[in-house]
Amino acid sequence: MHRREDDLVAKISAKSEAFRVAIQEPAAADVALHLGQAVLVDVVRIARWHTNPGIKLSAGDLVYLATILFGDGHMDAVELGDAKPIDDLVAGYRLAQEVTDNQVALKVLAERLGRKVLDPLTKLAGEHQDWYLSPDGPLRLIPFGALLLPDGTYAAQRYRFWSLSSGRDLLTPATKLPAGSLDLVLANPDYGSARDGGFAALPETEEEARAIRKAFPNARLLEAGKRSKQNLLALDQPPRILHLATHGYFQKEGVGDALLRAGIALDGANLGPDGLLTAKEAQNLRLNGTSLVVLSACDTGIGDVSFSEGLSGLQRSLALVGARTQLLTLWPVNSARTKDFMEQFYGRLAAGKTKGNAWIETQREMIRQGFAPHVWAPFVLYGDPGAL
Repeated sequence: MHRREDDLVAKISAKSEAFRVAIQEPAAADVALHLGQAVLVDVVRIARWHTNPGIKLSAGDLVYLATILFGDGHMDAVELGDAKPIDDLVAGYRLAQEVTDNQVALKVLAERLGRKVLDPLTKLAGEHQDWYLSPDGPLRLIPFGALLLPDGTYAAQRYRFWSLSSGRDLLTPATKLPAGSLDLVLANPDYGSARDGGFAALPETEEEARAIRKAFPNARLLEAGKRSKQNLLALDQPPRILHLATHGYFQKEGVGDALLRAGIALDGANLGPDGLLTAKEAQNLRLNGTSLVVLSACDTGIGDVSFSEGLSGLQRSLALVGARTQLLTLWPVNSARTKDFMEQFYGRLAAGKTKGNAWIETQREMIRQGFAPHVWAPFVLYGDPGAL
């Protein structure tokens, strides 16, 4: 089996520069050339070193270690501490997010996480405010911009965090295709009857779609009856923007491939698997040349927290098939507030802002307007923060 897999990898590598880049471990010096004024912050969850190789590890033997790579090629490192206390804080933070009026508890947890995780990193990063961020384990499940700095402000008000799977994401192949020309919006699929606790209809996402077309008048809004998995998989050309305003899901329970337990709901989702686009099936989408994929849905970014492999879910699938940037959500989002966020985000894109600047400026404006992190923080930008 392993020999067949090695042979297949060798054959694909011989034909595809993108695949070779995706599987090889890049040298730090090569990654540094792509940083400019930014830094790469890589946080890993690893076993503490023991002199006795036969010792049995426990949860208390795992630690978080962070490295920071600078544009001039030099690197610093810091241990953030035992993994269990940090993981417990992350679990508490995500649990608190499920109650929208739980802001006092959230601020306490955001301050504690900021002190434990963010403060050591900011000390090493110095004046650098643009970070390419690649966290591991449960730390992938929190928006770093919502953590509190020592002065009581949100990290998003000072720093810009561009999330990556790893530093290799910065090494784009020379054969990268130009962005497509079509902007495609899918909103409010017909899931079918939800009598047995299935996906509930989202008619308010129609307003979200119309707000996007107001910013991009040539955007195509898929009409009712055509918001299906089959239509997405049948796209003959990669769109420039693909916006999916629908339910996302991740089944935490179960065995086997996590890519089969994560996905988005489309026409007929309550009637059977033909209405569900799994993360595995998303790897068949034609997105090589797509500049931006937005999933304004619930839980689309959480993937499978496998501590050695990092995020395995929709984000990675979309990146593998060519989407340069993905905007996903880390927890369920109120549809009305999602519309507010997307209206501002797309308005800034239409005005010529880069994807990264449109995203962070929208977050900062919502902070200025007094919105809690529950509203603006779940939208996380992965990949290339540059222009459309």
